[in-house]
Amino acid sequence: MNLDLGSLGVGDVTLKRSGDLATVTLSNPEVHNAISGRMMSRLAAVVEELESFDGSVVVVRGAGHSFCSGADLRVVGKSLDSREAGEHMSRHMQEVLERLRSLPLVSVALVEGVAYGGGAELLTACDHRLVSKEARIRFIHAKMGVSVGWGGGARLVELVGREFAIRCLTTAAIIPPETALLKGLATELFVPERSDEALSAFIEPILKLPSASVRANKLALCPPIGATHTQVMSHERSIFTDRWVSKERSTAMRRYK
Repeated sequence: MNLDLGSLGVGDVTLKRSGDLATVTLSNPEVHNAISGRMMSRLAAVVEELESFDGSVVVVRGAGHSFCSGADLRVVGKSLDSREAGEHMSRHMQEVLERLRSLPLVSVALVEGVAYGGGAELLTACDHRLVSKEARIRFIHAKMGVSVGWGGGARLVELVGREFAIRCLTTAAIIPPETALLKGLATELFVPERSDEALSAFIEPILKLPSASVRANKLALCPPIGATHTQVMSHERSIFTDRWVSKERSTAMRRYK
């Protein structure tokens, strides 16, 4: 299907890099950073840039005081109304979020305000999820007459287990932050006015390590999709072998000679 997502709607996804840290910001403040077609296209471009970024951490956050309220209904309800358009959007977002998840960077979602629908699916694509004690996470899809379609269902099962995932998806209920923490959907909770402080404390230990080493260890946990156990072991061994002759290892070993 020939569909230009980039021409649909408003909003933006920006990338800022500072040393070994990259920050991705979703910006569509009128609708709590809901993702328009333009933002879907921009997110793909940002992830592509991150695939060649040699840092160690990427933070995903929303502009203002919300993470993401899902797909921008002003766009998907009008311009993506056909079966073919829905499949195109699903395929695009599944691919982008799987690429985000597979980055050799430690990804951290900073979740404030609302994370509804596609926003909830987006946070499952990150390695860690720092969640405000006043945040509202909700897989609202069933209430809207749809189902998860950006890969969030499979990732949710991996994070919280099949039983709780079914409960989340078939009730469309708000998941209290404390429950999200208990079930593994949240990594840590923070008080709203201390979001940047909580984020800094969480990523500081990672940023202190050599970025190449951090990337190698993250990459070791991202074997090709569908890989057999033997292939997973080979993937890990290949990365280890490269690092065994790295300058970082040589420097570290000098302290023991």
